[in-house]
Amino acid sequence: MNINTSLQILLNDIAKKQKKGLPFIMASIFIWGVITIITLLPLDLIIKNIGILSCGALLFPVSILCAKILNVDLFYKENPLINGLLMATNNQVLYLITQLSQREIGK
Repeated sequence: MNINTSLQILLNDIAKKQKKGLPFIMASIFIWGVITIITLLPLDLIIKNIGILSCGALLFPVSILCAKILNVDLFYKENPLINGLLMATNNQVLYLITQLSQREIGK
């Protein structure tokens, strides 16, 4: 069995066990709804920007909640690829922290 076939088997396993990313799709729909509401509110532009930037950090927590509703195990440990995929998802939280800290330094 070559590497491409093994990788494809692992990816198909994750897709099947996690319902093809449905918790993340549901979380994204929720977050875009929140972003739409924020942009429609009569707020100062800087407050809107901070609110919209903060919405990106909600992706993982909201997807965990959606996974619980759908009975999907996001932390499916039997597949070795899952840790890398979870780390890639969490990078948005780090981005938010760095952007907010740079904003504070720039004041």
